[in-house]
Amino acid sequence: MGSTVDHRTYYSTTAVGAVSRRGARRQNNQDAFLVDEYLSMYVVADGLASLAGGEVASAIACAQITDLLEDALNRIDVDADCARQTAIPSAIRNCFRAADRRIICEQSMEPFLSRMGTTALLAYIDVEREDSPATLPEYFLYLGNVGSCRALLVRDGDVSQLTHDHTLAFGLRDAGNISAEQAMRHPGDNELHMYLGGAIHDGPEIYSCPVFHGDRVVLMTDGITRVLDNEQAAALVTSIADVDSAANILADAAFEHGASDDVTCLVISVGD
Repeated sequence: MGSTVDHRTYYSTTAVGAVSRRGARRQNNQDAFLVDEYLSMYVVADGLASLAGGEVASAIACAQITDLLEDALNRIDVDADCARQTAIPSAIRNCFRAADRRIICEQSMEPFLSRMGTTALLAYIDVEREDSPATLPEYFLYLGNVGSCRALLVRDGDVSQLTHDHTLAFGLRDAGNISAEQAMRHPGDNELHMYLGGAIHDGPEIYSCPVFHGDRVVLMTDGITRVLDNEQAAALVTSIADVDSAANILADAAFEHGASDDVTCLVISVGD
């Protein structure tokens, strides 16, 4: 991977706690995650459990997306005329589509992996500052998402869901046909209409917003979101200052509430 530009590491951008645990009904953990604190880049991925090779697909997604995005960010950083808030989403979109193609290529090379797929969620926190060291940085969060992993923003006790779950159940919820509580228990909660490995369509979903010192960004696989609602998750990750402990508390709570799937979460504290 290429060298990075100094302005992105001038300030300590984030602190992160991460945990991934195998679910009781799984023979292996098909979730994967990648943390690059140097670049403030984070990925969680959940291999499709019903398809062979889910753990292979999720690992490919994490590695491919982060490697390609680092290269793209280096090119953006040296282009003085580049509009970052346009170029970065475009780069994220290209990285997801390249990961999709890589997984499809691997499918064709190994019959055992011929139907593998994965969800994937990327968070990248960009830092922009003036030349003066006394100037505080401004943080901008970029997300790329396909599938049922979820990103939450927790700020001053309030929680916002930043991504859509690309499932039949949450499509019905977004259309107003069922409630959020009903969506958590709907039989279509694991019926994906977008994932890497054959069903990316017009994806990924791209989202961006400013974030501020003290905000917490939470990335979770659906092993958590099927058993805990957003408010429960937010309360748990803000109940303790240490991000490693917060991530472990969230995973513990998911299993205590009956999670049988693999559980992965990242708790990112902005500006720490």
